[in-house]
Amino acid sequence: MSLPKDYRITSRGEPIENVYFLNSGIISVHVPSARSDNFVVGMIGYEGLAPWTFTNRAACSPFDMVMHFPGDGFRIKLTNFMSAVEDDPVIADVVRRFSSVFQLQMAYAAQSNAVDTVDIRLARWLLMCRDRIWGSDIKVTHEILGQTLALRRPSITTAFHSLEGRHLVRSSRGVFSIRDRRALKKFVGRSYGAPEREYFSLVNDYLIGESEHAAAYARLSEFGAGSDTVDRSR
Repeated sequence: MSLPKDYRITSRGEPIENVYFLNSGIISVHVPSARSDNFVVGMIGYEGLAPWTFTNRAACSPFDMVMHFPGDGFRIKLTNFMSAVEDDPVIADVVRRFSSVFQLQMAYAAQSNAVDTVDIRLARWLLMCRDRIWGSDIKVTHEILGQTLALRRPSITTAFHSLEGRHLVRSSRGVFSIRDRRALKKFVGRSYGAPEREYFSLVNDYLIGESEHAAAYARLSEFGAGSDTVDRSR
């Protein structure tokens, strides 16, 4: 199905009806804050499923989840998906693994939001978006970024000028791209990378053959560690 921008995956406090698997686009996971109703605590792209955790067939969502970037994907009724999880231990194991990775992602988001400067928080967000999109351009306005990161628009503009001054990113009329991924990752430091490595460690065994694992691990995965070259094989 097509998943346009702002399409609602789940609503906080309402029953979960479906589980989604993206081919493209990004789902943002929101919690309310004093400054914004759209404060993002995590994102999910083609690498996972949303919602990523549920306890029973009548589960309610603790988060708002919406399409931050438009895309397409697959949808299955929660009751049917839970039947598959109960019947197939491989499916259940993959769901548990991704749930573990996503909890780590949210923990690092909390850490970054608490202690990092605005330009580091912005750089981390750009890296995570770039991991999940096809192509090199990230299309988003400063206003939406301010809502996403619970920051005032002037703070976002100042942070972008800082990153551009370091020749890490470029921007033009709401379109942003990473100029030097390796340098940007170094600039962000420990706030980016651990969840991405954990994803590779826990999930990629299901995505590639065992004989390829050692070589792939040596270079890490395209998710979270690759270059800015578009790899359609993903």
